[in-house]
Amino acid sequence: MLRLVSRRPIAVGLIAGGLTALTSQAALGADPYVIGLSADLLGPASGSYKPMAEGVRIYVEALNKRGGINGHPVKLLVRDNRSNPRLVIGDLKYFDNAKAVGVVFVAPSGTIGAYAQHSARIKMPTIYTNACYPPATPPSPAPHFFCPGANALTESIGAVRLLFKLYKGPKPMKLAIITSNIPGARAAAEKIMKPTAMKMGAKVIDVAVMPLGSTDATPIARSFKARGVTAVLTYTLASHMLAGADALAKVGWKGQYLMATSVPGVIFQMRTQLRSPNAYSFDQFSLLSENKPVHQKIKQAIKAHGFKFPPNDARWGWRNGIVLEAALRKCGWPCDRKKLLGAMGNLKVDNRDLLDLQGTPVVWNASVHTSPMKGYRIYKYSGSKKDLVLVNDWVKLKEVPWGGRKKKK
Repeated sequence: MLRLVSRRPIAVGLIAGGLTALTSQAALGADPYVIGLSADLLGPASGSYKPMAEGVRIYVEALNKRGGINGHPVKLLVRDNRSNPRLVIGDLKYFDNAKAVGVVFVAPSGTIGAYAQHSARIKMPTIYTNACYPPATPPSPAPHFFCPGANALTESIGAVRLLFKLYKGPKPMKLAIITSNIPGARAAAEKIMKPTAMKMGAKVIDVAVMPLGSTDATPIARSFKARGVTAVLTYTLASHMLAGADALAKVGWKGQYLMATSVPGVIFQMRTQLRSPNAYSFDQFSLLSENKPVHQKIKQAIKAHGFKFPPNDARWGWRNGIVLEAALRKCGWPCDRKKLLGAMGNLKVDNRDLLDLQGTPVVWNASVHTSPMKGYRIYKYSGSKKDLVLVNDWVKLKEVPWGGRKKKK
């Protein structure tokens, strides 16, 4: 049983371990929008989710520094859920008692069931920070649960399509997939990516499942090479995606390897340690090296408010900050949960910063609480430039309906 340790709210400026000064309610001279932030900060998945939470945090601090929303600051109540469903429910109870008008929820898919059930009871407007799952997915999303990204079904199918788009090897493609021994990742690999690839003409040689505690993919790499695999696809834990690419490079494999780099930590490893010419990545976001205004704002916020992770890892949380600000602005002042739900239920965010960051707008309506269209880029490592370079600019993918609950007639 997980021992409950220090369930007090964490001061916003302390998430990264520093002593960042906060823009307080008194500094702006007005009552705040109170928003809960529940994230895995010290738990088993914190490597992926803490940078996402930190991206939200530095966005809010930058927003408050420039005056908040019509003079009202955003006050974050930060709690560490450690990817534990019981702690997630405890966070919601705390936010409810603290009169939060909404929550940014940052955690793995395995915590969604407990969160969604309790948040529905208190009608808590929620922005989920991860790949999107029910109850946010079309065609019948829950009225309180929203997610700015694409759903995991769309990304799994889209990853296969993106691989076929860049594939230059002999036909038919001899494909292998690397995944992790966790239910969501295995289901995506075995039940979505494998059949999608087969329908598109690939011969699927293997779906290799790595144990959670392992980072040695050498036996998998040797097996793939021996069986003539020409392409590898992986959309799973960052450690396993990177382990597969590293092992294949070391055994001299010459095929094409595609992984997801939206996940925090992957881009940094591709640039500094992996450096494999066979490694490609698909990404929901542009890179900070483009230095557009949105990238400059992220870098300025990192410097001003402290971010202890590679700079590109702030992109996911920054996107959610953009969407949170848009929803609160539409809600106006005073803003309560009912008004915020109304604002979020019919919201379009298409400002220049968002489009430069992710290529497509966020659009929420009665049937879509993710986005009807998502943009993806493909990058690869360039030895001559010692950096990632763009292979394909924004590839647009339609959101795939998950199914889920039937609409009431």
